[in-house]
Amino acid sequence: MIKFPTKAGICTLMSQSEHMLVAKIDHAAAQSQELSINSKHPDQLIRIGPDLTPQGRQSLAKLLHKSQDVFAWTPGDMTGVPRYISKHSLNLNVQAQPVVQKKRGMAAYRGKAVCSEVDKLVKAGILKEVHYHTWVANPVMVKKSDGSWRMCVDFKDLNKACPKDCYPLPEIDLKVDSLAGYNFKCFLDAYKGYHYVQMRKEDEEKTSFHTPKGIFCYTKMPFGLKNAGATYQRLIDRAFGNQIGRNMEAYVDDLVIKSSSEEAMLLDIQETFDNLRKINMKLNPGKCSLGFLEGKFLGHIVSKQEIKANPDKIREIQQMISPRSRRDVQSLNGFAHSIHEVHKTIGAPFYPKGITVTWNAHPSFGIFVSGISSSCIHN
Repeated sequence: MIKFPTKAGICTLMSQSEHMLVAKIDHAAAQSQELSINSKHPDQLIRIGPDLTPQGRQSLAKLLHKSQDVFAWTPGDMTGVPRYISKHSLNLNVQAQPVVQKKRGMAAYRGKAVCSEVDKLVKAGILKEVHYHTWVANPVMVKKSDGSWRMCVDFKDLNKACPKDCYPLPEIDLKVDSLAGYNFKCFLDAYKGYHYVQMRKEDEEKTSFHTPKGIFCYTKMPFGLKNAGATYQRLIDRAFGNQIGRNMEAYVDDLVIKSSSEEAMLLDIQETFDNLRKINMKLNPGKCSLGFLEGKFLGHIVSKQEIKANPDKIREIQQMISPRSRRDVQSLNGFAHSIHEVHKTIGAPFYPKGITVTWNAHPSFGIFVSGISSSCIHN
């Protein structure tokens, strides 16, 4: 994007930002270094930014080699956060009646995927078999982008019986904006983060669900439970309270260290590792990127100078067909809100509220798609 004065005012030349950003990100990825720090697991690599000086890269590698204990190399490394620090309680309404969902049939290949996931989670101490149960749900298998399966559980009946935890989540816009002005960023990923929080002992069996191998329940907090996000955010705020806003930003399980220089970055990483040890939480080495000038955070591309819309989200909306239902419109409005701070006028075609949607309103969708195809940069 180039701006220059003219007699008629400020003229702005805008490029196709998605192509520019993709090229820039791919170039950075090609130059980044993948570092192996554990000889027993040489295939698990940590990404190191391409813009670090040789001395900075060497110092970071030395720090990581000394800090192998803050990474989870196998599911067995996940012992969990002590209950005196954090635990998840369901706090069921006393009038709630237990619900045992009827076991649903599933294709053989999905059943095989469920059994495989159950075996791994039992071995890691995240699941245990249940013989006497009151609440029972069904698993839902979701295929991930890499072709593997993610096992979720349909806790809709259990969630209805749980009161809402009103612990506030941070404002995404403020978290994203707070990264501007910092040279180096380290993007961290906790290994199966939610599973570090242990369930309250009395609530474990209430998370039971059907499998082809029998009925199992969670001993650690699973995804899909009402208030799980609030419980995890409370833990993160407690663990990193002395860092958040100063050299770190956190939104539930998205963690990023922000540093003004290489020297500060090394100290900030050390401080973060020390706080991780205090709560017995470990990182996923394959999903950690350290020492980068820019990267993805909460659906945006953040760097020192600017905040940009994520090109992946741009392509996703460009390929979307015109909304055909209320749910489609709600989904589109959610996306418009997520990039509102990056491009404050992008959602204007959807305003004002309270109007009746007619066929004449459909061109607004075209205006919106056209708008996000142009530069979405907030300096």
